Amino acid sequence: MRIRIRGLGRLALLGVVLVLVNALGTVVPAAAASGSDLRTRVNENKCADIYKFDNSNGAKVVIWDCNGLANQKWIGVGHGEIRSIWNNKCLTFVRDVGRDSGRVLMFDCTGDINQLWTGSDTEEVLCPKALPRSCLILAGGITSNGWTITTWPRDYPPKLVHRWYFA
Repeated sequence: MRIRIRGLGRLALLGVVLVLVNALGTVVPAAAASGSDLRTRVNENKCADIYKFDNSNGAKVVIWDCNGLANQKWIGVGHGEIRSIWNNKCLTFVRDVGRDSGRVLMFDCTGDINQLWTGSDTEEVLCPKALPRSCLILAGGITSNGWTITTWPRDYPPKLVHRWYFA
């Protein structure tokens, strides 16, 4: 017996496959999701990206070509959280010991101060409330895919490497 799937049936089957893949924990969305890109002014075709769709706590946040996939889509929550719409984890500041800089990683949202961000629309900076003088940066202005996004003490006025915006 041969089963043929046509038209909307194929889309329904694809939907079932994507749900099963999601349930197994290896999600690689095929279509753009809602939310906003977090883009750098150094190269406006580059976005903050959860590296390799890593769903674990401590996943790296890197710069990558903007592609519309869910691991590059973010929403702001009223009190300062920046959440991934893909896995609902929070952009988290992890301070380098003894320094005014830090790493930007993904963790389950807890409401802790290291997951709260402050910014300025006019200056286009995003800084962790835990260390507001240290803001998101592309170290050296490097925009190669996979380059880690960190924080570093900002300049006044901010240089291009510190400037980010939601699109």
